[in-house]
Amino acid sequence: MKPFLEPIMQFFRDYELLIPAAAGGLVDYMNKLYRGTSVWSVLGFFVHLASAIFFGWLTGSLVEGLDYSHQAVASAGGIGGFLGTRVADLAVAVTSKLSGTK
Repeated sequence: MKPFLEPIMQFFRDYELLIPAAAGGLVDYMNKLYRGTSVWSVLGFFVHLASAIFFGWLTGSLVEGLDYSHQAVASAGGIGGFLGTRVADLAVAVTSKLSGTK
């Protein structure tokens, strides 16, 4: 059983920042659906998740570089995933406002 579990555990060690980031993005997307500020779209969901994973990875990598514990790195990845999508939404809103599109 151990040879079977070893590659799975290595995958989670290699991508430990992506899982909390994806969870943060998922929570943010579900929150937007619940509040009615977004409508369900498969493409929108995947773009939102990709944005959350990127920002979560970025935040977690920065915290990891500062030599914090694995728990702090994972928490930063989740928070970065959640808040990173908000920053991306803000950037889109500002640029569309400046360009005059809706």
